Amino acid sequence: MRAGFGAAYERAQRAILELHEALKAGGKAFEFQRGLVKLLSTHGHRRAWVDRLRRVGLM
Repeated sequence: MRAGFGAAYERAQRAILELHEALKAGGKAFEFQRGLVKLLSTHGHRRAWVDRLRRVGLM
């Protein structure tokens, strides 16, 4: 049995949160926001993904 999209979204959410924390700690929060805008321009139509980002406070 293979993992569904939910598991992939969970891994991606964890990775983006770790990246956000690392860049914020390094004083590069602006670079994170710029990258997030670029990511959303490609994947922002995926409602489940956007909902996850909202729930963790990244949007």
